[in-house]
Amino acid sequence: MKTHSGFTLVELMITLAIAAILLTVGLPSFQNILQNNRVATQANGLVGALNLARSEAIKRGANISVTAAGGGFQNGWCVHLGGGCASAADNLREFGAMRQMNVNSGGVSTLVFNGQGHKATPNTTVTIRLQPQDCSAGDAGRARDISITNTGRASITTEACS
Repeated sequence: MKTHSGFTLVELMITLAIAAILLTVGLPSFQNILQNNRVATQANGLVGALNLARSEAIKRGANISVTAAGGGFQNGWCVHLGGGCASAADNLREFGAMRQMNVNSGGVSTLVFNGQGHKATPNTTVTIRLQPQDCSAGDAGRARDISITNTGRASITTEACS
């Protein structure tokens, strides 16, 4: 007598059916995790640029700016000396566009830090909101607010989408 080891067709079909059910249930939540991580990464990148500008302003004793690319921070930004992003000699660092992200900076496109590390322009607390493009109003914990005070300190809070 020969013994055959392996799977039967019925066992294979049951395994595939269970795998399909698990993927159907798990895939949407996995996409939310990816989007939440993308928002956190982009927010951390922008805060890193703000901290770079602040520290360079203190180090150089001069004004350093963070300027959004044309159309807003979702299209990228650069940290530069007074000449602006167009002047390659004045650029300290450039950052690329954000992917699948809505950004609301309240109309602010440039932040300037003075030689003491304080935010010189604009002269109010600035809040920049980042959220995934497909985020519905009220989705808890999927948006990030970056607040920059006049002292130059940037902080991130997790918020519901608006």
